This record gives sequence, structure tokens and C-alpha cells, in this order.
Amino acid sequence: MTEPTNRPEQSSGILILGMHRSGTTLVARLLEAGGAHLGDRLLGGSPGNEEGHWENMFVLETNESLLHALGRSWSDVRELSSDWQTTESAAKSGAAIRSYGLAVLQTRTLWALKDPRLCLLAPVWIDALTTPTTQLSAVLPIRHPWEVADSLAARNGLAHGLGLLLWLRHALAAEAASRSLPRLILRYADILENPMEMLERAGALPGGEHLARGPEIVERVRSIARPDLRHHTAEGSETRTLPSLVQRAWEALDCMPPGEDQTGALDQIATEFAVAAEVFGPVAEEMTRIRDDQASYELTLHVRPRLDELAASLSRLESISRDHAETLIPTVEYVKSVLNAVNETISNQADANKTLIPTVEYVKSVLNAVNETISDQADSNKLRLAQLETELETAREEVHLLRGSRSWRITRPLRAIGRLVRRLAWWRN
Repeated sequence: MTEPTNRPEQSSGILILGMHRSGTTLVARLLEAGGAHLGDRLLGGSPGNEEGHWENMFVLETNESLLHALGRSWSDVRELSSDWQTTESAAKSGAAIRSYGLAVLQTRTLWALKDPRLCLLAPVWIDALTTPTTQLSAVLPIRHPWEVADSLAARNGLAHGLGLLLWLRHALAAEAASRSLPRLILRYADILENPMEMLERAGALPGGEHLARGPEIVERVRSIARPDLRHHTAEGSETRTLPSLVQRAWEALDCMPPGEDQTGALDQIATEFAVAAEVFGPVAEEMTRIRDDQASYELTLHVRPRLDELAASLSRLESISRDHAETLIPTVEYVKSVLNAVNETISNQADANKTLIPTVEYVKSVLNAVNETISDQADSNKLRLAQLETELETAREEVHLLRGSRSWRITRPLRAIGRLVRRLAWWRN
């Protein structure tokens, strides 16, 4: 993981708190285009988010693990237990987040975290990441509940009623958790229509002065905020009535950015939703169990034939391996015989080299005689001495070759020595 060498005196982080399919990916990409660091390990694309989810994998994995420990998932409409923040699982997650913030996030001047599950678990993140040298803020993208429900139905096959309940659960949790932070609540449609305005408004958040908002990023911003990425709109939804609590929550959140404080109204909605949850909660829990059982059954239906295919393939491979091993036995035996022959040849060569020792000694004696003769007749035979020295050098090379040669090369240096001996005999006479 690459980290800057210099830790900034002040680090600023933006939490993107929005329901699934509400524009959190768009916000994350725009902030990244402006210079905010999203992480070194991001979740790739998938159907519905072909260009990537832009979610920090540490954030995603931590949230998934904590929700699982709490007996929940992002698609569970049941409330978290009232004491979830004091559980051992929350404490462990908080410690991991604190370490990650210190080691990675707070080495950056400006960073942002995106994962819709943050809506449900924001309190543990805010508590763990708040330090004297870290400023936190939040951006809450909101999208019409029907658009979210339609998108979830298309991507995940969720019933529209369930999608609306999930929108309400996430929206209320995100709004309540971010009240202590500087924040922006932005309509998804407005961000898509004017993304540069979103960056301008984000510039007023802590650390927002580090966001690039000039002409140099306009083209990139336009390539990110493309209208064709919006597959579902609320146009024509007048004929589809929202449940009362969902309608009131949407109206309260929709007028919060420019309007008066709506926290009191949202608290009342949350209280009524909690009362309603006492009624539908047990039903939702039973439906969750049935859904999980159905998923396990379908998985078994799909996986069992595949496992049988793999078992059959493994059996065939084992049979082929046995047959192949049997065909390899003669080859292995042949290789062994070749190796034995090579070893025997090497041994015979060593014995042959021993027989060369007398010849080498004889050559040495001849060379000594030549040297003595050259010394005695140096003055009168200088020209012939020079020729002889050349021949002696050749002889020395032949002797060197003789010492390291194999038996099939022995005859050539011996013939050369024979020629030398005959020349010496002629010269001495």
C-alpha cells in the first residue's frame, strides 16, 4: 500500500451516506475527480454499476463483518438492537477502523469513504475516525424512493415494498447519525444535472478547499455525470402512492438543504417507524429465514449437479493418471539404463585417463631433452630454435588437451607427439 511520506498536520474526511442506488457512486467519483482519496483497493464493477462501485474494500469488508456479527444485512429492514454500539463486535470494528484511519486515511489531506452500509453503521465510524487532527463531514445524496425501489427491483429482484422500507431505514439512520457533522444533503437529480455545483458546495466542507473545481476537471466531471447512467426516474410516479412514513420522510429530506430544520419531523417519523417495526419485525425475521432457506435450497439445486460433475471429472483424472503412470514405467526404466551407461562410461574414462600417465611422463622427458639441446646449441641454431619453440608450444597445448580429453580423442594428440619426436630425432642427427 502506497502512503505519502509526509503526514499532513490536518486530515479531512468526507463520509458519503446514502441508500443503495441513490447516487453514492456518482458522488464518490466526483470527489475523487476533485482530488479526494477513496482508497487503494476499490470494489470493481458489476451489473448495474459497470464502471465500478468505487467502494473502499476495507470499508465494505468491515461493514459486512459487523452487520453479520449483529445478525443483520443491508437488505434487512429490521432495526439494529438498541445496544449494538456497545457490543464486542462493534468494539472490535471500531479498533480496526481506528488503526486503518491512523495508518492510511490520516496520511492524506483529503479523503472520502463510500459504502451504503455506512448509513446503518455511521456512529462507529464517526467515533473511531474523530481525532484532534481529523475533521469529518458528510454528503447525503437522496433519491426519490420510487426510483430507488425500481432500481433495486431491476438489479436485485427485491419487491418494491421492501425497497421502499430499506430506503426509509437507511435515510433515517444516515440523517440521524450525521447531525453532529458539517454536511450536505443533495438530490441525486440535481447532482447529475449540475455536478460542478456539487463540487462547489462540497468546497465549503472541512478540507473542501483542497478540492479541484476549476476548468481543468470540467471535461472529466462531464464524462462522469452522464444522464444515460440514470435508468430509473420518478416521472409518472404520481399514480403510485408512497407509504405515509416514506412520503413524509422524503418531503422532510427533500426540503432540508435550503429550508428549515426538519430533524424534529424526522425524529417523529423514526419513532413511528420503530412502533410499526414491532408489528412487521417478526414477520420480516420469518421472511428473512424463509428467504435464506430458499436461497440455500436453490444453491443446492445448482451446486449439487456441478459437484457431481467435478467428482466424475476427478475420477476420470485419477484413472487417466493411473494409466499414464503405467505407460511411463518402460520410459523410466529406459532412462535409468541410460544413466547407468553414462556412469559406466565415466568410470571407464577415468581408468583410461590413468593409462595416459606414462605417455605424459615420456612427453615431459622429451621436452626436457629438447630444452637441454636448445640450450647447448642456441648460438649456432637461432633460426631453427625459433621454429622449434613454436612447435614446442603446439606440443604443450596438445599435452594439455591430452590430459583433459576423452578416450575417443586420444589418438590425435599422440600422432602429433609422434611427429614431434621424429623431428627431434632428425634435428639431433
